[in-house]
Amino acid sequence: MPDGTQPLNSTEALAKGVMEEVFTGNVAWLDDVHNIYGRWTQGMLGTVQEMVRLWEGRFHEDCEACKTLSACHTPLDLQRFGQAFAAKASQDYAEGLGRLLHVAVEALGPRAARGPHG
Repeated sequence: MPDGTQPLNSTEALAKGVMEEVFTGNVAWLDDVHNIYGRWTQGMLGTVQEMVRLWEGRFHEDCEACKTLSACHTPLDLQRFGQAFAAKASQDYAEGLGRLLHVAVEALGPRAARGPHG
């Protein structure tokens, strides 16, 4: 192995050139990987946050529904409660899925289609 005072022979110079080329190419590749995984991580975090928001909200609604259900005294009360509960649950799930879709579109949106350097 040469020290800093000896000139490189042709094999060492070639190896140094190849390694510099590999490192230069890998820096750009690693930057792309970093951008892709960063977007993926943000997308997954947003997805999990939206799912937790939906589950938490619906859990609260379901607990309240148990209280209301126990106050029903007639079949008509039960029917009204059931219709209102189903309508509210459907609305909540539709809004939650809309938010999840929005997060997915943002994560995979136009920036992702162009690539990290586009």
